[in-house]
Amino acid sequence: REWFQRLTDEENAKVDALKTAVGKDGKPLSQEEIERRTAKQSKFYNGLRKDLEALLERVRHTRGIPKDPNSFAARAGRTLMSLNVLRLMGGVTISSIPDVARPIQKYGLTRTFRDGFVPFITRVKQFQLSKREARLAGIGLDPVLHTRAYQMYDMLDDYSHRTKFERGIEYATSRMGVIALFDYWTQAMKEISSSVAIAKVSDSIDLAVNGGGSAKELAEATEFLSAGGIDGPLARDIWEQMLKAEGAEEINGVRIPNTETWDNPDAIRAFRAALRNEADSTIITPGLERPLWMDNTLPGRMIGQFKSFAMASTTRTLMAGLQQRDMAFVTGTMISLALGALSYYVWAVASGGRAYEEMMNAGIDKWADEAITRSGNLAFLGEVQRIAEGIPGVRNVATFSGQQTTRKAGTDLTEALLGPSFDALQKANAVIAGLGEPTEGTLHSLRLLTPLQNLFFLRQAFDAIEASAGLPERRQ
Repeated sequence: REWFQRLTDEENAKVDALKTAVGKDGKPLSQEEIERRTAKQSKFYNGLRKDLEALLERVRHTRGIPKDPNSFAARAGRTLMSLNVLRLMGGVTISSIPDVARPIQKYGLTRTFRDGFVPFITRVKQFQLSKREARLAGIGLDPVLHTRAYQMYDMLDDYSHRTKFERGIEYATSRMGVIALFDYWTQAMKEISSSVAIAKVSDSIDLAVNGGGSAKELAEATEFLSAGGIDGPLARDIWEQMLKAEGAEEINGVRIPNTETWDNPDAIRAFRAALRNEADSTIITPGLERPLWMDNTLPGRMIGQFKSFAMASTTRTLMAGLQQRDMAFVTGTMISLALGALSYYVWAVASGGRAYEEMMNAGIDKWADEAITRSGNLAFLGEVQRIAEGIPGVRNVATFSGQQTTRKAGTDLTEALLGPSFDALQKANAVIAGLGEPTEGTLHSLRLLTPLQNLFFLRQAFDAIEASAGLPERRQ
């Protein structure tokens, strides 16, 4: 109520100010001009209220609840979205290889290796303590909670009774992150990023409380802490807790907190919240930044499924990097491009057959397309590019090679524009229409509707089954 009241008070103050305002000519505003500006102010503040209401609904998990969650349409839509996960998310781990570059983009090469990668590889005490703190903050529990996977799948919460079949699909969907190894990948990457974040937060609090650095370093530390919700008083409270007996342990010049021994609940909550925020923004976990249409209705969710990651990347990678303006982001971006190329290579090897041959014979322009697309640096612009790739007349402008990229191989323009659910219905219609005289196209459409069909370690088996069917290429 307080937040909404602040908006109302601010709007009323600005509207009242219009009554005594003057124009460029120094004369009081006309009644018509006052009404025009009042309407403009009203539209602006109504938009703010709408955004704030959406954020609160997302935090409370009440946004986009169907009017009748038990209706056939709502349950069928939810089940179809779950099936989309099972049939299309088998290669998400390979596509996530560029995640390795994200801590470098945010914290820099030296700090990331010193406080993240090296401790992770050597499993020294520093990493074990950081890992423990991450667990206490709810980080790295993906093999159990599937947090990041479910956010990227854009799945609905449970609001209705479900049949055994529906519950079976739901269970299989929840385990997809484990089957495709994505949950374990996320766990490792968040452990690494949390280790770096703990060192960064500790150093920043030390600098903010005790000084000792340059004005630029102090400003950077203050801004970093503010972004994590830690102000001056909280920074001092956290530092006091660290200085207590067993409140922290200093290893290799890094002060690793032990929040289990702290006795200030506000300091504990603030530190863990800041750590969680850093982990989710570094190893991108979609949150509140999605457009309103993506989760306001069931059709919106179906159209926007699998697009939340790109939306979150727009804020957390692209825009944040442009604002960051330092060598850490540049270095991380270069490394992410290299890892994007590696992702393409691993995908081709896992796919085998024609995909592997095309990769081995690909020119530098094709490698450039794949490195850029798979790096994730394009954020939502990558979705725009994918739509352009599906239009033959525009494809030569959208890519260097004039070919479609492979990051979401097997999808078409319908899927890019209307989402995987509508694409699935289109393919189901093609299968039903071709049952009388099945062709290779009929079988391929059926294959694309099959759960686990693009799971990276089963893909070649599905390809072999499809190739051995001996169906005609087209109807005679």
